[in-house]
Amino acid sequence: MVSHLEAYIEQLEVKKANILTGIEMMNKFQNEAWTNVTDFVANPLNSFALIRHMQSDWAYWQLYMEEPVGEDHMKSIRDNLDSLPTDVDLRDAAMGITLIHDYYHLDVKDVARGLLAGVQYNATFSVSDCFWIAKNAYENGHFKGAEQWLLAALQANKSEEDPEPTEANIYEKLAEARLALGMRAEALKDLEAALDWAPTNARLLQKKQELRVDLLMNTTQSPEVMDFRHEDMCCSGLCSPRVKNMFCIYYDAGSPYLLLAPVKTELYSLDPYVALYHDVISPNDASFIRETHKLLLTPSDSYDVFTNTSSVSDYRTAKSVWYDPEQDEVIQRIEHLVGELTHTDTNASEIYQIINYGIGGHFIRHVDYRQVKRVFSEPDRLATMIFYLSDVPQGGATLFGKLDLAVFPKLGSALMFHVLNSTGDFEDKTEHTGCPVIVGSKWIMNKWIQYLGQEFKRPCPVGGDHKNIAYEVQDL
Repeated sequence: MVSHLEAYIEQLEVKKANILTGIEMMNKFQNEAWTNVTDFVANPLNSFALIRHMQSDWAYWQLYMEEPVGEDHMKSIRDNLDSLPTDVDLRDAAMGITLIHDYYHLDVKDVARGLLAGVQYNATFSVSDCFWIAKNAYENGHFKGAEQWLLAALQANKSEEDPEPTEANIYEKLAEARLALGMRAEALKDLEAALDWAPTNARLLQKKQELRVDLLMNTTQSPEVMDFRHEDMCCSGLCSPRVKNMFCIYYDAGSPYLLLAPVKTELYSLDPYVALYHDVISPNDASFIRETHKLLLTPSDSYDVFTNTSSVSDYRTAKSVWYDPEQDEVIQRIEHLVGELTHTDTNASEIYQIINYGIGGHFIRHVDYRQVKRVFSEPDRLATMIFYLSDVPQGGATLFGKLDLAVFPKLGSALMFHVLNSTGDFEDKTEHTGCPVIVGSKWIMNKWIQYLGQEFKRPCPVGGDHKNIAYEVQDL
């Protein structure tokens, strides 16, 4: 796209140079004529040249001026418009920025100048960037965030090439946000500040007058403000996990396949079972999975256990695609490893789901089981494996809120946890959150193993004691 713009400019420069050359020639001709008009036109050569110039040259210049420049390049740009980010993409990105400073309790002014969770980046937001995020936050009912971003817009460096928004626009929007927060006195000051920049703006004058009357009459009720505050869910990894006896092992799962090459394992918890397996996917395989599926991604939907339906929602900002275990050799190898590592029958499991989380990409706290009330004869998920297909420079942890345990993405590793406990009941302790991505792109691949179909591979333990789980890791 940029190359087409550059080529378009080059053609404009050529046209400009031709016109300037023509102007120079015409000026020379006119200067000669005005030296002595009578003598000049008396000469038949000059007269003919003048008549030809007036009749023919100006018609040529008219056609030349009307001739469009860079049609081919403009057509190429038009043809590529469909591949550009949509309005929905822009709004999702803006909400992602809002989520980042909400979840991680970042100062908006720090975010605007490129300071993200203590790391300074060589990037800043312009006045227009801050203003647009503020407008999006306001439209989504996040009035406090809108106020913060508008204040950041007032402090951002304003470029001469970026005339919009004006200071009057910013102060007017700031007044709207503060009115929505019930801050009427502050909103009046903002309107007065807007009028300092645009003293003849009739709309601002009317708003100021109406608000002044409201303050005098005390008639305006403070509106109900949406509460977007998030509890500190340890997404930054600063909380001390509640689980005890965490340790590292080389784990072979009792499998001859893994006996000579046991898997490096961080065992976070036995009750509930939560473990991180390292180096189970090679960088090449992870790259292959990402590259072969990135053009197939579509907005992710979420399952509602109460309505038994799936839909795209704003509390899960990601794109995903399904990956059949019979599709290629790479996923077949992974499928075999899953069966050996988990001691389960992978035929009784769902196909893989590849997910990509971008700016602020997250998934709010949820559980992976699909029933509201446990019915043992009905299918449900026994365990979840999350394969990390990329590193994430900042953010993007998988957080078990009831355990205060945050697991950060590491390329090639796989996180496993139980969805049902050893007696087949719901394992509420593995309720988890996909924390917002601050910097980077988070790629994961989910695998859900079903409860039914594991009768021979994973029989229920006698007495329901969690220490008798099929992995028998406590004996290692």
